[in-house]
Amino acid sequence: MSGPLPPVLQPLGLPASWIYQFAVARRNARFERQGATRRLPVPVVSVGNITVGGTGKSPVTRWIARRLMASGARPAIALRGYRSRGGVSDEACEHEALLPGVPVIVGADRFASVQAAMDRGVFFDCLVLDDGFQHRQLHRDLDVVLIDRRRPGLDGRLLPFGWLREPPSALARADAVLVTNAEHPDPELAARIERWHGRPPLGWFRHAWSGLQVHDQAGSRRVEVAWLAGRRVATALGIGNPAGIVRRIEDAGAEVVEQVPLEDHAAFGPRTVRRLAASFRGADTLLVTRKDWAKLERVIDSAFVGPVAVPLLEVQPVAEIGAFGAMLDAIASAARSE
Repeated sequence: MSGPLPPVLQPLGLPASWIYQFAVARRNARFERQGATRRLPVPVVSVGNITVGGTGKSPVTRWIARRLMASGARPAIALRGYRSRGGVSDEACEHEALLPGVPVIVGADRFASVQAAMDRGVFFDCLVLDDGFQHRQLHRDLDVVLIDRRRPGLDGRLLPFGWLREPPSALARADAVLVTNAEHPDPELAARIERWHGRPPLGWFRHAWSGLQVHDQAGSRRVEVAWLAGRRVATALGIGNPAGIVRRIEDAGAEVVEQVPLEDHAAFGPRTVRRLAASFRGADTLLVTRKDWAKLERVIDSAFVGPVAVPLLEVQPVAEIGAFGAMLDAIASAARSE
């Protein structure tokens, strides 16, 4: 499977991948040798992956936060805020909209950002890191890695020739591996994960749309996914792996007539807005992700004459998660005793 490089640069990908692999190995060896991480005064759960984009880190982060709250804990979410502009991060806006009342802390230096929030009087008794597996400067009490069943990447190459951020051997330092985009457990994939991680996955999660939030000149309303049936849809998906969303649109009975290409975490300026407005020429609906809508709604104008549909994405376990649930219960118990 080729990586993110365009075809014209593929010949350079393999030597660049070797250099990247050497740098990753050297960095990890330094952490293993020094063993020095900064520790916060609250329990920390990290949610991450070893591949680029599209594994469902943000929805799983929210699922974990809700599970901790159900056990009596009061979590906060911390994230880097990749490509944030003016202190605004698309993922942070998404978390804030879907988890009202849960503090969301943005900053490349997670330790410093969280400490600053505590100094300001922001209260929480545990922390969930969104995309924290490679952020080894911060101690974590539970290290969770996600593997996408559709694109596991376990036999692939490292960036930029392949999609891996770290080699599969990195799974050995995780406390738990969860498989996302899975409708049911896959014994073959479980065996491959156990080879690198040392144990099978502790959870299998499916991604489901619970509905759509539709925005148009009449306002905003929630509708069923069946609302898409028979519609001609244009997409603008600033995510690492948009193919899964396109399939869901088609499964709902809609026709995808145009896909406006956007980079992962793309910014939304006037030029992008004009491109999206033009997409309505062949479509009657524009579909974007919630994190893209968080940026688009700030710059949208009267050029949009048709509705904008935003899927409401949830993750749901499709198999028993007893062992993983017990790990989260232990985190919640530790949080309550702080």
